[in-house]
Amino acid sequence: NATSGTTWFHSLFFAHQLEENHFTTFRTWEIVFAVSISWKILFHYLYNLDKLVCNGFLLYWLLLIEDLLFSKISIHPIGLMRPEEDEWIMIHIGLSQLIMFFFPLGG
Repeated sequence: NATSGTTWFHSLFFAHQLEENHFTTFRTWEIVFAVSISWKILFHYLYNLDKLVCNGFLLYWLLLIEDLLFSKISIHPIGLMRPEEDEWIMIHIGLSQLIMFFFPLGG
């Protein structure tokens, strides 16, 4: 159900997490690219390397491209650094109803 409020709750948890670290939620980049802890460590290493060597240049361009692609979406705001529903994690192993977005006619 698109109007169930789960995205609102995830955003609320994320905002509170930044203040007091009581809650946690997945960001979109974690769900899409870093579903295992190994990948998450690799992306944090690349982030720190970009900060150290390129002074954050690559992250700046990534966020600029993200803003150009997703800033017009208002119904369900999307962004790599925004919180996202954890239901998307199950799509990697085919156990989510959201897989119908990619294969609408079934298998």
